[in-house]
Amino acid sequence: MDYKEEHKHKWYMFTCKDATLLVTKSEYAPLTLFEKFLLKFHLLICIYCSRFKKQSRKINEFLKASEQKGDLHLSAEKKEALNQLITKNSK
Repeated sequence: MDYKEEHKHKWYMFTCKDATLLVTKSEYAPLTLFEKFLLKFHLLICIYCSRFKKQSRKINEFLKASEQKGDLHLSAEKKEALNQLITKNSK
């Protein structure tokens, strides 16, 4: 389900929370044209979300580099706990 379908009732009230959700989503999956439009427009007017996007990109670059070096090690239990925490807090 894309952003437009999920948020039909509030297409006109694009918030910072929505923007950060799309920034995060864009790092793992392509955005729809509508999502790209909403995000770009919001980033033009919101310095905080623009900063979040830059910081998020830097963090992901660091994590990818660390993963390639083999610096990151999480047990299956820790990964599952993090997954549950993320799922719980994203609802």
